[in-house]
Amino acid sequence: MKNPLVFIWSFIIILSASCTKENLHLNDKKTVSEVEASNLKTADFNKNFGGSKEDIATAIATSKDGSYVIAGRTLSNDGDILGNHGLYDGLLIKIDKNGNKIWAKCFGGSNSDEITGIAATEDGGYIFTGSSESSDGDLAGLMLTQSTLWIVKLNSQGVIEWSKVIPNDSPNSGLRQANSIIQTKSGDYVLAGKVWITNSTYNGWYCKLTNLGSVLWEKSIGSVDSDRFQQVVEEKNGNLWLVGTFGQPYESDPISKGDVWLAKVDKDGNITCQQKYGGSLLDEGNSLALDKNRGIIIAGTTYSSNGDVAGFHGGRYDAWVIKVDMSGKKIWQKSAGGTGGDLFSSVIAMQKGGFLLAGQTNSQDGDVTNGTNFQTGDGWLVKLTDSGDIQSQKTFGGGGGDAFYFIAQGLKNNIVAGGVINEGVDFNAWVIGIISSDNF
Repeated sequence: MKNPLVFIWSFIIILSASCTKENLHLNDKKTVSEVEASNLKTADFNKNFGGSKEDIATAIATSKDGSYVIAGRTLSNDGDILGNHGLYDGLLIKIDKNGNKIWAKCFGGSNSDEITGIAATEDGGYIFTGSSESSDGDLAGLMLTQSTLWIVKLNSQGVIEWSKVIPNDSPNSGLRQANSIIQTKSGDYVLAGKVWITNSTYNGWYCKLTNLGSVLWEKSIGSVDSDRFQQVVEEKNGNLWLVGTFGQPYESDPISKGDVWLAKVDKDGNITCQQKYGGSLLDEGNSLALDKNRGIIIAGTTYSSNGDVAGFHGGRYDAWVIKVDMSGKKIWQKSAGGTGGDLFSSVIAMQKGGFLLAGQTNSQDGDVTNGTNFQTGDGWLVKLTDSGDIQSQKTFGGGGGDAFYFIAQGLKNNIVAGGVINEGVDFNAWVIGIISSDNF
């Protein structure tokens, strides 16, 4: 898959009521106008974290105390980011509910390492997954191949409690890459992503670990093309739901084909239900959420204008959201955006009803009423009603390629959205805040 997002400069948004120029905290190299202060009028705070090189946010975990941990990778070893082991390191930044940094830590060795998924754990700590090419530093003593899946358990202060790898099956196959990790109600961990079958194809992959990181089971499933899972969530009864993309040719025309893929898995890893959604071109599943009415919301991207897709806006690609029931039957769908390229990368079900989606827009028309950067993209937040109607929407960003990559809900309906911003000068984590989702 060739993702239309340009991941250059990390940022987080925590969503609320009002913000003036006085409470926007920008670094000295940026002016308020450069980050479009008119689009930030509902932000409560704006914070920058990072160093002089590239810092990228890819995931977030919400803690019980209302704090957040931002996860990703970094090349920096100055400013807020100290202790880099070499090239890219996995990066964690813990912030309080007001966006103030509590701690920042680098994880890895002298080669390239990154964090791709993180979850808060019941004991107040965290668990993350990612990939590593290192055999020293935090990876010393672990059995590594050229690039290896890495799982690390941390305490609340970010100190490593244990660290595991799942080695590749062979030099050209068996590399696992996890995009999502959760702790189940039983205390075990489940990961979801993909496993390379050959050096040019991969299948959807998921795995269950004990609370100490030993593999209980792992499964792979897919087509003759390439398939992947992007996110896993757990139902109250212990069943798992996975979403991703099925049947996309590898290293070919990126819009040739592929469907949104939804799978239901029991506690032993057996698939009990799976469905595919889309049209004649590529349709991608990036995120899912379970709502209080026992429905499933899937967020992604569509290049299609037929089949399950209706209302395509005629641009490069549309953001796409689907609601299905617990058997996978489609209830409604919405193709959102304008005549540019638009996508949804993450979705949450709101506590008071409705859904909030985060992604990117390159449009200035259609459903996008305040888009300003059609060439390289703005971060885009969209609030939907339970029936799929757009209730409100807003763009955020500056002059570069900006996008939201994740969204989370914290205490008291606080909303945190994060991703990347590229201003072409330096690459720092950027945090702005909107505290109450009721005001979005």
